[in-house]
Amino acid sequence: MRIRTAHIGRRERPLVDRIEDIAEQAVQLVEGAMRARVGRVDLLITDTRGVVDLLDEAERAAVGGRPATTRYPETPLGRTAVTASGVLVAINADTHRPRKLRELDTTLVHELVHAVQLSQRAARADALVHLRNNYGVAEMTRSQVRAANRQVERHERQARSLEHLARKL
Repeated sequence: MRIRTAHIGRRERPLVDRIEDIAEQAVQLVEGAMRARVGRVDLLITDTRGVVDLLDEAERAAVGGRPATTRYPETPLGRTAVTASGVLVAINADTHRPRKLRELDTTLVHELVHAVQLSQRAARADALVHLRNNYGVAEMTRSQVRAANRQVERHERQARSLEHLARKL
């Protein structure tokens, strides 16, 4: 796992240090709980705009699409995306100031669950099909879209159910 930063300054150093300290342990906890391995993951610590724009750019590169018309929440805690070479996990430094480091642990675990989910071959292929639809590259039928949205909801429920692992960090 590679950890990098973008669009943040020195005042976020405690956040970066905390992620560097717990990232490998968090991966081990999540992999153990899910009984699955995480593939190639890049972990990005960035600001709110970076979470939205950099992940949009990575997804577009993976599917060859035009810029998204769908926007994500203005202040996401984090986000995970399929990329051309693996999975990109972005943590929003704007929402995790140093006094909120416990929440950071929970966000990291939540997003790593999504990274494990998207590292599975079938889930990755399904996510790419869904992204191609979202970016206007290839259309899905209504029933396919509903099925894909149900899968996203199942993934989200599973990620929330494993957030308790953050207490072990």
